[in-house]
Amino acid sequence: MPSYSPELIQTMRAALEEVMTKIPAEQATPGIKAHMAELILKAAAEGQTSYEGLLATASQQIQTILSMVT
Repeated sequence: MPSYSPELIQTMRAALEEVMTKIPAEQATPGIKAHMAELILKAAAEGQTSYEGLLATASQQIQTILSMVT
C-alpha cells in the first residue's frame, strides 16, 4: 500500500473538496464522494501529485460517476 506525505494528503483532500463543489448538491452523496476520493487516490498512486492534476483527473470523471448511479 502506498505511503503518502502529509502534504500530498492535504493536496488530495483539497482536490476532493473542490471537485465535490462541481457536483449538484442533490447528487453529492457520501457514495459519490467515496468514488471521487478513490479516483484521486488512484491518480496519486500512479504518480500524479499536483493539485491541478488531481483535480483535473477527478473532474474528468464526474459525468461517468454520476451516470453510474442515476
